[in-house]
Amino acid sequence: MLLRRLVFIVLFLTALILALSSGFFPMSVLAIVIGVSFVVSYVWNKFSLKGLTIGIDKTPNMGHVGQKIERLVWIENESFLPRLWIQIRSMGNLPGTKSLVTGISGRSPRAWYKIPALLQNRGYYDWGDIKISSGDPLGLFVADHNIHSRGPIIVHPRIVDINDFHLSSVDPGSDSSEFLASSDVTPNVVSVRRYNSSDSMNRIHWVSSARMNQLMVKEFELEIQNDLWIILDLNADAHLGTGLDGTEETAVTIAASISKHFINNSNSVGLAGNDSREFILPPGSGDRQLSYIFEYLASCTSDGGRPIKSMLLQDISRVSRQAGIVIITSSDSEGITAATNYLSARNAPGAIISIDLESFRSSNVDNPKTKESQHTNIPNYSVRKGEDLSKALSFTYSRPPIKARFGN
Repeated sequence: MLLRRLVFIVLFLTALILALSSGFFPMSVLAIVIGVSFVVSYVWNKFSLKGLTIGIDKTPNMGHVGQKIERLVWIENESFLPRLWIQIRSMGNLPGTKSLVTGISGRSPRAWYKIPALLQNRGYYDWGDIKISSGDPLGLFVADHNIHSRGPIIVHPRIVDINDFHLSSVDPGSDSSEFLASSDVTPNVVSVRRYNSSDSMNRIHWVSSARMNQLMVKEFELEIQNDLWIILDLNADAHLGTGLDGTEETAVTIAASISKHFINNSNSVGLAGNDSREFILPPGSGDRQLSYIFEYLASCTSDGGRPIKSMLLQDISRVSRQAGIVIITSSDSEGITAATNYLSARNAPGAIISIDLESFRSSNVDNPKTKESQHTNIPNYSVRKGEDLSKALSFTYSRPPIKARFGN
């Protein structure tokens, strides 16, 4: 903008000197046009924000990573002067916020405008003040006006749909035939069988139905207790990468998605993390408990100094013997072994979600998607970099020998 003004001044002085030195009439006209345009632009800019009434109608205070949200602003022009362009910006520290450019005619009624934002990073942010900018048609001058309207916003982790997640049997060492089948829908899927006319449609397992060329339904295990603990490994040595391409963000996304899935299924969910805060949230249910979990996950980081093995050994007394446990870790094989041994020693449902570190080091590593933990009945959901989490955490990939458990 300063460069544009300098160009106008240089053109004006050049035309003026040529007109005075040569007496060439067109040069005089050019100098006058440039000079008048400059003065008119300056005066126009002085009135560019006069007569405007601006207000904020709605400011969202929360959202999830990947979600598009909008801040609603209204503008009313009470003067006859039209505004060829007006820029509206939020001046806070929220990443992904975009500016809006619009035009307003003279004497226009109140109009609403949306300032869009694509939530990119979880955490606590502030929308900041609203900055309104306008100026002359030539863009030589700009006038600004700030509206003090700071508003906090918390960005929760990304949520993926989980429709087919299940835990191990009550006795992790038992054979699948020893499962207790239930006619009620619980989070613990144990097998599939042929469809009966009395079965509900929401129990149909479509992947198995397509494979067997007939309708197959899921059978559920009776729950010993409604409590579920999610243990999130946030040891600094167990994570790689940053942002959406890092293991930390993947682990937090899984924890948030699992929490929502089980709370929506009327379970009580607790959360423990071995970050620097050594966070412990006892099991609870409902939207309030889910908001507590999301608030922690919005700001937690992989800055812990205690490995998952040490955490499990020291915190085993905190968890009820009948509560289900989901361990989310990106640790090495020693950490996976510790998680397996911990769950094997309990007489309660459990599962391990292991984030494949090698896939985050290299995209060419060929590891199996899913495996059984140490040949036990505890399912190990293996998650690779860039993989669809909804698919990686589904019943189809939880245990390879599904065909052996088809019932009649």
